[in-house]
Amino acid sequence: MDAVATVREDRFHFDGVDYFRGHAAAVQLGDVGERKDPAGSYSHLAVRARLPRDKLAILQDSEAWSASPGYPGPSWPAVDEVYNDFVICDMMAKAATGQMSAEDSVKWATQQCEAIYKKWLEKA
Repeated sequence: MDAVATVREDRFHFDGVDYFRGHAAAVQLGDVGERKDPAGSYSHLAVRARLPRDKLAILQDSEAWSASPGYPGPSWPAVDEVYNDFVICDMMAKAATGQMSAEDSVKWATQQCEAIYKKWLEKA
């Protein structure tokens, strides 16, 4: 079944959802504001702050100096889970705050990672 889009002057309707476009031309990437829902169909973002245009320029060549989680290997769900569950960050925090010794925090993180990898390997 194909989804049907209906375009109107102030919004478009797609897959059962209305997307409003009031003030759309005034909104830029990185704008921060408040969603306004006045009576009627003119919902829009009231822009309160805007990133300077060159704020993200430093990221233009980021592929040359950054790497995705899992590098140099592939990123896959186990890598994502270790990353998103903050296992490495927590390992460093536990050692830095004295909650664990550096050696114990590495052992803890190793156990966490091994359990996550085992779970995903069993699903493969």
